[in-house]
Amino acid sequence: MYQISIKENLRRIFVTNKYTKTLRPLFGLDTHIDKRGDLYNLLALKNDILQQIQMHEPRIKPTQITFTQDEQGVNLTIAYNADNAISFLKINI
Repeated sequence: MYQISIKENLRRIFVTNKYTKTLRPLFGLDTHIDKRGDLYNLLALKNDILQQIQMHEPRIKPTQITFTQDEQGVNLTIAYNADNAISFLKINI
């Protein structure tokens, strides 16, 4: 059976909006575009990310999620434990 990498699956989760995949409507993040970057919305985004990882990428355990902002938008960095090794993924969302 074909299995995609953890990083590729995380990228797919983070760039897919919920309800856009017909056969997997709960796959992906809620629409957080055009929302202010205040603490409430970032906490909602973090909870959404944790829920998606729990549902769609059970091979990992997230240890830290950080958000930074630059001229290109919001960057998400996630540290996670997989196979007793800490890995990092940084993506612009």
